[in-house]
Parts: sequence; structure tokens; C-alpha cells
Amino acid sequence: MSPAAGAEGAATLPATASPMRGAVRNVDMRNRFPLRWYYQNGLTKLDGPNRGGPGPERGAARASGEARTSASNGIRKAMPAHHEAIANSLTRDILSGRYRAGDRLPSERELASRFDVHRGAVREAVKSLQQLGIVDVQPGGARVASVEEASFDVIGKLLEMNDLPDPNLVGQVLQVLNALFKLAAETAIEHATDAELDNIVRRVGRLRHAVLEASQGRREEDIVARFELMRAVMEVSGNLATRIVARGLVVQIARRLGGLVASYQTQDPDAYANLLSGLEDALRQRCREALRKSMDALSVANQDTIQRALALAAQAQPQEAAAR
Repeated sequence: MSPAAGAEGAATLPATASPMRGAVRNVDMRNRFPLRWYYQNGLTKLDGPNRGGPGPERGAARASGEARTSASNGIRKAMPAHHEAIANSLTRDILSGRYRAGDRLPSERELASRFDVHRGAVREAVKSLQQLGIVDVQPGGARVASVEEASFDVIGKLLEMNDLPDPNLVGQVLQVLNALFKLAAETAIEHATDAELDNIVRRVGRLRHAVLEASQGRREEDIVARFELMRAVMEVSGNLATRIVARGLVVQIARRLGGLVASYQTQDPDAYANLLSGLEDALRQRCREALRKSMDALSVANQDTIQRALALAAQAQPQEAAAR
């Protein structure tokens, strides 16, 4: 299941401590505020510090099949996931280049021995890889497919390859998101009611305030305000395809960028706030040309902020490793 689909299908979560002040508790945060939930709960921590690196394989699939707690009711249920661990390991092997396009994967027997599982778990894992679009199952075995032919969800897998996501891939995802956001905003100024447009303008104002507050160290509200603005614009646009694609990308990238909150800060908050003021004016006037100009400038600033955050996080890694 894709991250987006998982967020949609989640049940009510228990109340947890959160860095967000005034957070809503005891509600289905994944459905009501999916992006806020991802950042608050730090999903990047769930896979451990070595998610992208090689590790012990034999027995790993069995360990992953231990009982896990259901988020919906707190009852511990046996949830065997041998095939998930196998699929994750093979996915890393393929995306890292251990197996290249056209290569044949090891046989079911060989993989079952490697992971110390039954062959049925291997078959399920291979089915997952086929659904992801990175293998092609043929008579006689499975061959690796080109990543360019993979499904949408492979983006999240690529972002998970290392402790920090690839800056180039992050930049590409942000380019697409900004293009979708601008398209949705242009549609919104044409079709939104005055009340809907006023709501978007208020959210821009909230982001402007949050950016200035972030310079004082309160960065979480900055990030949440950005995504809530995007969500409001997408909803008003009425373009279902744009909303689905944008949300899928946002959820996949949010899972990996949530840990960058400490390094995330706009380089020039005052200049960014001025850009947001220009966006507010463009929205109020329903001016397409001014809207495009404002959003292009904001896109450049957003790219710079994310890339700087990634660079700072990369610089901090050796220090954190030494401290451990």
C-alpha cells in the first residue's frame, strides 16, 4: 500500500505528546490533518538509523513478523510481514544498482534460503516488487525492470535509500509540486467564491506570520502552514487529478523531510514575507500574471530553504555519529 493510501485508511490514533501547541488530540489526525500528523510523529524514525544501508538478512524477515500494536484500539495483533521485509531488502538492492535492469533475480529457493523464510513469503515479496513496477515476472523467473517504468510509489522508496534523501530527487519533486500548486492556484482565482478566496488569503497571512516566528526558533508552525495552504488551494481548484498527484508526492516527501525541522529556516524571513504579501495581493485581485510572478519567486525561495536544510543536516551527521 502506498503512503498516501495508508494515510487515508488509518484509524483513530491515541493521544500523543506533540511539539505542536494546541494540537487536536484523540481524533483521526491522519485523515483530518495528514501532513501535520506525519511531521508530529516523526515517521522517519520508524525505520531506524540504517534504513538505507546493508544489514543482516537472514532472520530479518522473521523478526519483522513479530506482533505489532494496532493504532486503532491498542490491541496487540499478530501481523506477519515476512514478505514486507524481503520486498524492502530487494527494493534497496535494485534501486542501489546491485541488480540492474534486465538482471534476473535469484530463484525463490535461493531467496527463501537467504531470508530464512518459506517460499510463499518470497512469492508475496516478488508480487510487491511487481506492483511497484521494478520487476517483471516472466516464465522462468523475475527480471529487474527499468526504474523509469516503475510506479508512482517508487519515488518514496528512492527517497528512503539513505539516512538523508537525495537532494537532486528532492529538488525534482519540489519542482513538480510547485508546478501543480501554481496550476491549482490559477484555477482557484478563476473559479473560487469570494469566501473561498478569502480563506486562502488568510492562510497565506498565517504562513507569513509563521515564517517570521520561525526565525525565533518556532519552526513547526511554519511547515504546517505551508502544507495547509497548499491543501486549501488544491481543494478549491476542484482538479481531482492535481490533488491526488500532489498529495501523493507530499506524503512521500513529508515522510523523509519531517526530521529536518531543526535545520529548516527561511534564509531571509523578511524578504519571504514580502513575497507572501505579493501573493495575497494577487489573490485578492484575481490577477493571473501577478500570481505567477509571486509563486515563481516563492518556488525559488522554497527550493533554497529545503536544499540548505539538507546540507545542514548532512554536516551534522558526522557530529551526531561521533556523539553516539
